[in-house]
Amino acid sequence: MPLVSVIIPTYDRSQVIGDTIQSVLNQTFQDFEIIVVDDGSIDFTKEVVEQFKSDKIRYIFQENQGAQVARNNGMSMTTGKYIAFLDSDDVWLPSFLEELLQGFSDKEVGCVYCAKAIKKKNGDIFPVEKRYLSGWVYKEALEQKYIASPSFMLVSRECVNKVGNWDVAFSACQDDDFCLRIAKYYKVKYIPKVLALYCEDYVGSDNRICKSSRKLAHGGWLLCEKFKEDIIKFCGLKVLVLHYLDCARCFYDAGMSHDAQKAIDSAISCYGSKEKLVYEFEHEIADFMVGEDVFCYGAGDIGALVADYMNKRGYRFKAFIVSKNNLQTTYLGYPVVPINDIKKKNCKIVISTTETYHEEIEDNIKIQLGDVPIYKMGKDLIDYLRIGFGVLGDD
Repeated sequence: MPLVSVIIPTYDRSQVIGDTIQSVLNQTFQDFEIIVVDDGSIDFTKEVVEQFKSDKIRYIFQENQGAQVARNNGMSMTTGKYIAFLDSDDVWLPSFLEELLQGFSDKEVGCVYCAKAIKKKNGDIFPVEKRYLSGWVYKEALEQKYIASPSFMLVSRECVNKVGNWDVAFSACQDDDFCLRIAKYYKVKYIPKVLALYCEDYVGSDNRICKSSRKLAHGGWLLCEKFKEDIIKFCGLKVLVLHYLDCARCFYDAGMSHDAQKAIDSAISCYGSKEKLVYEFEHEIADFMVGEDVFCYGAGDIGALVADYMNKRGYRFKAFIVSKNNLQTTYLGYPVVPINDIKKKNCKIVISTTETYHEEIEDNIKIQLGDVPIYKMGKDLIDYLRIGFGVLGDD
């Protein structure tokens, strides 16, 4: 009986599953079995798998039912003390199993996982910066709704028997649901080392669940509903409201305005009225904006909300800032100016662009204007501005 069972669910991944299987066969720890569950592929996935003449590999074919059903069917056929779930387009580095198994020396640990990195088509590897959790982390996991992706973790059979199967109701965020259930009953152990790679740019990667904004929005909503009581119990009502607002943002960005309104209504219901909800979030941004003149970095939809907010409340909004000369010279009646034209040092800056570029923008501001106060819009405040001015949910 092997110590580790490796489940590889797959669907039409004939061009990449060979690399995935080979990465398991190359492990420094060799006491494992591989169960490939083919979820109804119509390409050459079966032929690729059968090219491997290893008695460690079992190939199972099922009618197309989704990755969660494939993982669950795979689990029902495993014999190992530990279970790994490797997506058929990702790969492990050779010491993945050896190093993660060492994390189970603590008997309270139910899941061990490693740092995440992305491998580009050209071979470049980029570590993913996240808040990695370790220990008894259920509260923190409920706050951020994330611990690890399937390809990066190893779970004990005892833990799986306790928390149950993958929830087939989720078409996205199923890994978040699974990990939250683990964290409720067991410690998780984080290994701060890249031992697995998320292969982003393979042929057919556009079919990944993570690239479907509608599925992700719906998955986030299901998480809120499923863990609502525990979020309130361990994190407080405000965290649940922030999650609902995040759902509303995701629905809105996916073009699902009706569902966005449903999420907003759920957030409002937590406080009893829209006015109470708006009041709860207003002080954070209002405390920053009072005093000196305020400039907004970014002349887009969120910048417009910032300007509207300040204009209606009498704050001293002066202009929109852009990184370089722009054909647009005014927006909503306010000047649009390149940052190197700003000479005023006693001012405040609100960054209203996507969070991905905040650090780069902040550095640019400091180079041009020195150590001026900077406010970086978080998703919760973006959602607050949207809900406060009725942007979300409008058809």
